[in-house]
Amino acid sequence: MEGMETMYMTMPNIQYTRSRKLIGLHLVARNVPGVIAEVAGVLGRANLNVISLNMSSLAGWGEHVPVYIAVDASNASFTVEEIVGKLQAIEEVREVRVVKPQTPQVLVDPASFPIIDPEGSRLMILSEHAMKAMVVDLRRRFGTGGLAFLYHQGMVQGEILAEKYARLGARNLEEALKLHLLHMFAYGRYYGRIVGSTNLTDEAPVTIVIQHSWECETARKYGVGEASNHFERGVIAGLVRAYTGERVVVEETECIASSDESCKLIIKSIEGAP
Repeated sequence: MEGMETMYMTMPNIQYTRSRKLIGLHLVARNVPGVIAEVAGVLGRANLNVISLNMSSLAGWGEHVPVYIAVDASNASFTVEEIVGKLQAIEEVREVRVVKPQTPQVLVDPASFPIIDPEGSRLMILSEHAMKAMVVDLRRRFGTGGLAFLYHQGMVQGEILAEKYARLGARNLEEALKLHLLHMFAYGRYYGRIVGSTNLTDEAPVTIVIQHSWECETARKYGVGEASNHFERGVIAGLVRAYTGERVVVEETECIASSDESCKLIIKSIEGAP
């Protein structure tokens, strides 16, 4: 985000052992202040290094909630049984289970499924290979027809997202675009910012500058040297149409895939369009 240094976020529910002695700890604990601090204290005194922590944000105050913690026990000062006993001694912890690596190479959280957003809607994480299939292979096999498909599928998603943002309280296009850019950042799709006005009737077009677009970084990596924000342009077009009732086109005038410093999207009304 603006003014903050960003860092890569790794998935908390899968870890590669890489010669480490990894174990998972699956707890059921009450959702009250201080519980995670007590758990962390036990792990710290046992000389366990926390690799990741995963817990539900949907549980209410005082409800029991599953918590999964992956730790590196390579230098543990207590046995696993002793650590489990100390965790079970915490008043607000109801259950503790040990999860061992399912293969010599991989430790997976067996309880956190499926992945959902704060509204409870299901999410899916795409690997780079899947992104390549959409961004690069679709282009090579179907040419401009494949790119048009991406754009129009994006428009459908944009219209659906407009309904979500309305439920969250976005009253106009500016508020909806701000919400959208926050969601895209949180989902790892790109970081974007609005430049200037969001009023489609202004002389200057609505402009969004994007960094680290998944489409364009993938295109650049695999040798596509031209503007590549097709799906995401469509999403914005669908969102704008849903909020304003106007038919628009979203053009990409700059793109990192074609050696520009950032991607620039220009939103324009289509004169006379129904």
